[in-house]
Amino acid sequence: MGSILALIILLFIPIGCMAQECRVDQDRVQIAENNDPGYVVTTIHTDPDYTMIVFDNIEWFEIKGTELLLKKSLDYENQTTLDVALHCRRNDATVKITRVYVTVLNVNDNPPMFQKSTYDFNVLEDTKVNTAIGEAIEAQDLDLDTIFYVLTGPDQAAADHFRLTAINNPVILVNQPLDYDKYNYIQLILTARDTQSETATPSYTATATINIKILDVDNKPPQFLPCRNLGDICLNDGYTTKVTRTEKVTGALVLNPAPLYAIDGDTGINAAIVYSIVNGNTGGIFDVERVSGNITMTKAADTLGIVLLQIMAAQVDDGRKYALTTVQIDVVEKNNNPPTFEKKNYLGTIQAQSAIGTFVTDSSSPNKPLRVFAADEDFADKLNPYITYVIQGGPGFTVSRDGYITNNALFDSPATITFSVRARDTTTGEEDFTDVEVEITPSVPTTTVSTTTSTTPGQGETGPGGDGYTATDMAALGATLGVLLALCLVGLGFLIHKQYGDQIRNRMSKSSGDDLGGSEDRTEQLIDDDDDADDNPDPGLVEVMPASISYDVDNSISKDPFVTDYLVLGAAAANLFANENPSNSPHAEKPEEGFDPDDKKEVKSILTKEFKDDPGYKSVWFREDASPEVVVIEGVEEGEADDGETEEGYNQEDDDDDDEDQLSPNFLEMNNDSNNFSQL
Repeated sequence: MGSILALIILLFIPIGCMAQECRVDQDRVQIAENNDPGYVVTTIHTDPDYTMIVFDNIEWFEIKGTELLLKKSLDYENQTTLDVALHCRRNDATVKITRVYVTVLNVNDNPPMFQKSTYDFNVLEDTKVNTAIGEAIEAQDLDLDTIFYVLTGPDQAAADHFRLTAINNPVILVNQPLDYDKYNYIQLILTARDTQSETATPSYTATATINIKILDVDNKPPQFLPCRNLGDICLNDGYTTKVTRTEKVTGALVLNPAPLYAIDGDTGINAAIVYSIVNGNTGGIFDVERVSGNITMTKAADTLGIVLLQIMAAQVDDGRKYALTTVQIDVVEKNNNPPTFEKKNYLGTIQAQSAIGTFVTDSSSPNKPLRVFAADEDFADKLNPYITYVIQGGPGFTVSRDGYITNNALFDSPATITFSVRARDTTTGEEDFTDVEVEITPSVPTTTVSTTTSTTPGQGETGPGGDGYTATDMAALGATLGVLLALCLVGLGFLIHKQYGDQIRNRMSKSSGDDLGGSEDRTEQLIDDDDDADDNPDPGLVEVMPASISYDVDNSISKDPFVTDYLVLGAAAANLFANENPSNSPHAEKPEEGFDPDDKKEVKSILTKEFKDDPGYKSVWFREDASPEVVVIEGVEEGEADDGETEEGYNQEDDDDDDEDQLSPNFLEMNNDSNNFSQL
């Protein structure tokens, strides 16, 4: 079996060798472009007596020895495949043809390229965000690589107003709202790269410049100049000037800070502006030129004060777009005199360690604050309200608009400081100067003992430069005086009670006893209301009643529970000494005759100054030129007392009231007028 297999192998070997007289290692080869000339494509094998030659494309290929070589460098962009026919020859006859195929591999050897180096666009400022400004700006790559784009710019803040649709899509979109007044021109740089990573090798890029012109849109009103930018608004602070009363200015008024002028808020459009006065021109004294905006006078102003004109600037092509401002015109008197300081040298003092804001006092009058004053003879009181004061070269001090000087720094030790004060008339610019010398004196402490404050000489006075009493000192003093006053009132009431208590209680007890008889036993007022005017011949005499006594509807007297008994006793005691002569009191008569406490009938007053023709009525009729007498009117009703009983009752009451005669007539008057006095 083994011999047979060996025989078969020997028979076939010559046949295989005969079939392989010419051959190549590879008949399909891939070669990257940009190869060097002489690049080995493949290796050739030939048997003896055989040769192999290049039959075609001899400009590209050649055989050297046993190698098939490329004669030139390949370029994928020009040729992607290449082949060559190799003839196997023996005795000048071709016995076999072998074809070798070469595939050219693409290599990144070309940068991307834009069609143009510069692209221009016009974009309206009101273009919406995410709106494309134009078509895609694409770069071409001969290597057919994927292109990656990046959008930048010299001014990145401006470039941020735009963006790309995607990294591989170079359509430019609006990224932020546009504003012509901020950016009316934006330049962008579009970069195209044939690799995603910047660090890749090889990597090629190309750039294009994008010029974008922002077009203004008529969407803003006019604005007066100069103005301050407040976001999207430019605010004008108005204009000022002054004129002299009774004088008409020829030509345009000179305004501050600049002439009246407005421009279109859309500066890219710059529409024409017209001016008009819309308010404040009382009397038609002023006028504004429609086109130039110059303000002129039609007549002289005859009233001092301020005229405030309201001026409107509107677009000619659209009156709905307008702006307003004010022109303040001060009508002043004619100026003939500059401000002049009353003194050329002022002297003042201030203590060391004085709090900031302390007034400097006048050296000639320590109780007065130092005041510098520049007089203006153009004013009746020499006080020019337009004068301002400024300290020059005086650190540590400041001056008010009224000329008072205070410190704005602390001074630790005595010293002398000299500085100048300038007075300036702001309406005319005229100035005057004076010198001020301030002596900083040693600080003198203030000593306070209990509620009494003792001060060292020159101290403790209120006002600029003095320490003065504090609110706490005054409150403590007031509280002490209040306590002393209360103690005095209590002592006074006690003394009155001890001196006149028995008499007051006796009289009050008797009056209170009358009240206990009930409403039927109450006596009416001793003297009719009709005679009140006659009873008090002295209109200046006023009855003194305690503030705690009040009258109810039936003439009874009640005592205010919130007032102490001592105050009531004090008021009653005051009545005791109101009149030393009892004859001065119209109500100091004796009690009425005929008073019967058991009588249930109506009791009428028996004291009168007039004769009353009333049957059954008993009265004591007083005449100023006669002694009192009892007159009995006929027709006495049953149950009434007769004359004898009346006199007896009167005498008995007179005996009981001996102590009362010592009381003041005013007190008797008070008691007789109140039938129901509450017992204290």
